[in-house]
Amino acid sequence: MLTNWFYIIPNIFFGILMFLAIKRSKKNIAQYGKNYLPLLIISLYFISASLIYFVKPAEWYPSFHSSSYTPLNFTIYSTLLFLFLYPSLYLQPLAKNIKLPNSKFISLIMILMILLGIFSFIYQFPYAIQGFLIGSVKLRLAMNLHGFSLLPKSPLTTLAVGVSFFYLFYIAFFFIAIIQKKSILFKAGLLLGSLSYIVSGITFATRDVFIFYGISFWFAYLYFSNLLSNQSKQKLRILLTLFGAILVFGLSLISYQRFNNNNSDNNMAIGTIGYIAQQPFVFSETVEMQTKYYYGHLRFPIFTSLINKQVSVKRTIPYEWSFGTFIKDFYSTGGYSFLLIATLILVLLFYYKVRKLYKEKIYRNMIFTLFYFQFMSMGVFYFKLGNKAGNIYIIILLIFYLMTYFKLGTKEVTYR
Repeated sequence: MLTNWFYIIPNIFFGILMFLAIKRSKKNIAQYGKNYLPLLIISLYFISASLIYFVKPAEWYPSFHSSSYTPLNFTIYSTLLFLFLYPSLYLQPLAKNIKLPNSKFISLIMILMILLGIFSFIYQFPYAIQGFLIGSVKLRLAMNLHGFSLLPKSPLTTLAVGVSFFYLFYIAFFFIAIIQKKSILFKAGLLLGSLSYIVSGITFATRDVFIFYGISFWFAYLYFSNLLSNQSKQKLRILLTLFGAILVFGLSLISYQRFNNNNSDNNMAIGTIGYIAQQPFVFSETVEMQTKYYYGHLRFPIFTSLINKQVSVKRTIPYEWSFGTFIKDFYSTGGYSFLLIATLILVLLFYYKVRKLYKEKIYRNMIFTLFYFQFMSMGVFYFKLGNKAGNIYIIILLIFYLMTYFKLGTKEVTYR
């Protein structure tokens, strides 16, 4: 339970944002309906902060120097995340009075996505089955201790895993296909492509894919809800309920396999409560103890490889592989200098773009909104786009974003 008064600091910061998000949810209700997009993002961090009180850092993380943590550690952690979360208050679902532009070009993009999604799903599925049969405990141990990977090292693997990173856009185009009344083949193909993300996650015995997928589907539903017919909403609610049950089962199964060692309640607590609430402790441990930084070799490998030879990063201390949100990864890249510079650049960029969303073309608005959500939702654990496939994903997404400044064969209308 709570042992230091300053553990409450994150709750105060994120509680303020929760209050503002609830207050703004009814703003412009005639045009947008109730807006729960900001609330969904901020609640992830608020829940994380609320569960801090149940963490026993000295007992659960004996290698951590928890007695040396200060209010300053928790204040820096909370302030930086507050700045990143603040732009979310200005996110809005698509307005009720717009019509999504349709064209042959958009249909071609969907077809290409479907073909790549089917490939990604089929390619990774046998390895996912193999990983399930091995068991998540054995698989994770082999990965952490020996660098083992079920997936072979090849360009096809890079392509298959890279396609999986677009799961949120597969979900978005699934909703677009419903709105534009595309054939069942389009809807089924896009939905299958989105599921490649879960299949990919199983090959690494990761649990977060179940969380991210469920929250992402919910976010997309809220984002497109004003354009969906009542009949479509009813069917989608059933689909969301079904997916929710399956995702909870998958999350629970992997958690049980990995943390029910010797039937220890303590292990289960670390693997469940600690999973979402360890972040400020890991961040504090990192800023207190880390002296050798990764300088981009861990989280920005594509970019560092362009400058010099890629260096293999070995993480041997528990805090190095524990969840401390994306700001912990930014600190590990280059200390406070990199963390503060990255925060300044990204926060200003996010705030500037989100305040102009209502003037943007729809697909440009969609790319930015979904990327910001993906960055922040994944970021509650770590900078998940910080690998080769994730770096490539960012570059491709930037290219598509810049392409929206051209007509692309569509007569796009603005956001509202």
